[in-house]
Parts: sequence; C-alpha cells; structure tokens
Amino acid sequence: MDKFANITGTAAYPSPLTIVINTVTRATTVNGKSVTLANKAFVVNGSVYLPLRFISEQLGAKVDWLPQEGRIAISLN
Repeated sequence: MDKFANITGTAAYPSPLTIVINTVTRATTVNGKSVTLANKAFVVNGSVYLPLRFISEQLGAKVDWLPQEGRIAISLN
C-alpha cells in the first residue's frame, strides 16, 4: 500500500503549490508534474524523512547551511 506526504502552499504564496511524495516508491510531483529529487524521502523505523531543502525552496524559502554554527537557516522573504 502506497503512503503519501502532501505539502500544500496557502493563499499567501504567489501561486498554488502542491507537492506529493510517495514514501514507498519515492515518486514526487509538484503541481501534478513529475520531478526528480537529488535527495529522496526515506523511512526509518516508521518515521518518514522528507527532503527539507527541496520542500522549503518550493515554498519560496531560502535555505542556507551554516557550517560554523552546525545548523540550517531557512528564511522566507
């Protein structure tokens, strides 16, 4: 049985956005169009791990890795 992660942008975004990730097959679509991810979703002990950078950038955020601080910074304009 396939399981899906659905991410939907709200009216605050410039255009409608729907990301669907099949956590079994790893197939991903953005607004119904198939996309290939550099880092695919995966499951460990029943927890689903989604590609944070891809989802954040699709939602219009800027994503930066800050190595000196050992953290990821996500900011919306």
